Amino acid sequence: MSISPPEPDSATACPPPLMWQDVRREYLAESTERIVETPAGSVSVRYIGSGRPLYFLPGFTAPAELFCLLIWLLRDEYRCVTLEPSWSDGPRASNQKRSATRPNFQYEVEQLLTVADELHDDRPAIFGTDYGAAWGMATALSRPDRVSHLLLLNAFAHRRISVLERQLAWWGSRSRRTLVTLPFRDLIQTQNHRRWFPPFDTTRWPYFLETSGQMPVMELARRARSVMNYDLRAELPRLSTPTLLIRTEGDGGVATRCLDELEQGLPHVQTEWLHNTGHLAYLTHPHRLAKLVWSFVTETVGKSS
Repeated sequence: MSISPPEPDSATACPPPLMWQDVRREYLAESTERIVETPAGSVSVRYIGSGRPLYFLPGFTAPAELFCLLIWLLRDEYRCVTLEPSWSDGPRASNQKRSATRPNFQYEVEQLLTVADELHDDRPAIFGTDYGAAWGMATALSRPDRVSHLLLLNAFAHRRISVLERQLAWWGSRSRRTLVTLPFRDLIQTQNHRRWFPPFDTTRWPYFLETSGQMPVMELARRARSVMNYDLRAELPRLSTPTLLIRTEGDGGVATRCLDELEQGLPHVQTEWLHNTGHLAYLTHPHRLAKLVWSFVTETVGKSS
């Protein structure tokens, strides 16, 4: 039986005839959620669909739930799995201090491989954005036999952390607040992302703000601290996994240099531009991103076998 790619982008940029509210409700109702305990802490896992396994790794401030529109479009071709490191003060919290000194996402890699073993997935494809992209690359370098494809949005091999950012991460690791309570948070997010959201659906932007605002500041600080010791630049030539770099508008000078570095250093890389989507393409134009994901994994499946 042949499989057709997702339908191309339409005027709605969301699965017709459903809007995001309906998609989210059906996604949460039809998917299976479980907590997987790993030596590196607990992970909240949610999966839906059938076919090849495709794992979704969240960003710094974008919880895994925000992938729901993209996953809804891909669920017939893939078994889509989201991983969200636990936000509770459980086993993960006891590892916070040590994780800041372990380089290149060793705890996160251990978590992902444990989840893959639990779900009997030998070689899932991985889609990750910023923090999740770093997590995915670290996993592919550590265990190239366990990752079939990498699809990376807002990726980097190394990101310089300023003194101010280090101080904020230290402060945040002791905070009990959530992101929604931070001053100027909405203003900063609006300046960075609002322009790319579809004008016909004025409710999708508040959905992003509300959902991302629920993240504890402590968890954001932990993710930021993971990046402090993250540097894969010297190891890029040995990353053999077929990799898709997804570039969008809105990148500043630092992000542009990071992506250029990946393009030049990765041996099996393909770059695609998604214009007029911004960094949150899985929310602003999920149809276009779904088509890109499907095309890349399908066309390179033989190369990764």
